[in-house]
Amino acid sequence: MSLGIAILNSGSSHGGGMYTASGTGLNTLSGIVCISGDTLDCPIHGINPVETGCSTILVVNGKPAVIQGSVANCGAVINSGFANGILTAS
Repeated sequence: MSLGIAILNSGSSHGGGMYTASGTGLNTLSGIVCISGDTLDCPIHGINPVETGCSTILVVNGKPAVIQGSVANCGAVINSGFANGILTAS
């Protein structure tokens, strides 16, 4: 199983989805890539940053990409993302 790269609106274990996506200049066919420091809109705890990512999969502007399994500060786990496809520079 490959881990998906989180994009805007990728879901989490608490519900809600990624609220910001700062990986501007790097898009999937489905949306802009989320990177460490972007925020999750958690219906239980409000807006929380996601400080974890995976630098072995993708680094954007010096920050690791948020992937499935990354955790927001409220404890929500990112559980969806863009797993297969093409990354494009814009």
